[in-house]
Amino acid sequence: MTMSTIAAALAVHRVVSDLNANLATIERMAHEAADAGAELVVFSETALTGFIANGDPAHDLPLGQPIPAPATERLAAVARKRRLWLALGMYERVAEGEQAHLYDVAVLLGPDGAIHLKYRRITPQWHRRNADPAIYRQGSEIPTATTPLGTCAFLLCGDLFCDPLVDRLRELRPNCLLFCC
Repeated sequence: MTMSTIAAALAVHRVVSDLNANLATIERMAHEAADAGAELVVFSETALTGFIANGDPAHDLPLGQPIPAPATERLAAVARKRRLWLALGMYERVAEGEQAHLYDVAVLLGPDGAIHLKYRRITPQWHRRNADPAIYRQGSEIPTATTPLGTCAFLLCGDLFCDPLVDRLRELRPNCLLFCC
């Protein structure tokens, strides 16, 4: 694929304790970035809730959402309307029978409103060391997506400082690394 140049924006917002307020701010900032000519807008890790997991599943599991979810659907509508690529981090809650799991993830929404890339953080430092591994999970794969920038991949925060993980990423030879921290 031939890479093209697109205008990108890094959007940094003050995360508050209200998910809907954060979501509204993200939507507003995405529109502002599009008005300024951005075609890709990148938000932070855990942009919807903040990095507030405390190791208590009763507190942390409600921070997560399934993907897709109402939040990703709202942002997908913005991406569609404004013909944007939107990248952001969030907690993902996955239910398997009676058990729920929590992941630190990043998603890339395309101008068609689809989720083109979902990455689960591989390094475990996003949760407390003594967190229940049956609930607090890490990914193992580095997926990629084809975009106008070429092949894109994600890393989340501490993943960038894990040499074996960076070596794995390097072998994939992405044209663009989307990094949320």
